[in-house]
Amino acid sequence: MAPYINQEDKKTLTNIMNETKHWFESENPDIIVKSHIDEKDRALTGFGDRIYKRKNDWENLNATIPNFQYALNQNITKISEEYNKLKNNQASNLTMENVEELNKTVENYNTTLNNSIELAGKALKFVDPPVSYEALNRHLKEFNEVLH
Repeated sequence: MAPYINQEDKKTLTNIMNETKHWFESENPDIIVKSHIDEKDRALTGFGDRIYKRKNDWENLNATIPNFQYALNQNITKISEEYNKLKNNQASNLTMENVEELNKTVENYNTTLNNSIELAGKALKFVDPPVSYEALNRHLKEFNEVLH
């Protein structure tokens, strides 16, 4: 988890843990009341949830990018094959107009993907990803729907 935690997070985590430790070591009678323990635990759990979400978001983004690249490449290959058929006067499922339109679509989604890769490449892992893997997945889904 260390790559996903920045200095501010470390300070916050240390403070939460110290407060919890001091509370447990105190003579406060509330330490045996479950609802009070749960209340103290919320800060630590909420903090941990935020860090785990950051980690998962980065992992999902790193998995989504190659999937998007693969889909782009597969479709570029299909479009190229259809274009070559047209060029060689062979039967094709597309017209030249379709090929031009699809090439523009691929170009637009490729730009989206490249911008996402650039932003993600510049960002440090201990901050939330600058690109949402959910948004990138939506683009991928839209891309696939347009081409099929």
